[in-house]
Amino acid sequence: MNRYGAVLGDLGAAHGLSRLRHAAAGVVVADVEDGRTLSDLARFELEAESLLGAALAVIASDAPAAARLASAPLQATSAA
Repeated sequence: MNRYGAVLGDLGAAHGLSRLRHAAAGVVVADVEDGRTLSDLARFELEAESLLGAALAVIASDAPAAARLASAPLQATSAA
């Protein structure tokens, strides 16, 4: 996922997501902009899955399990 960190960061921003960080294999935790809905998260997931060619799930950072799961930020140092 780090290979696509910069692209995922840009894609997330387009859907109101920021501070993407690793949670587990195929799972990221993200801050969600006020006013965004689950539809925004779902659209991001679908577009990211198409880019990655693999399943991806997003957990909002205010979800109860997010603090326990979130770890290192996605690296945005290399573009896909």
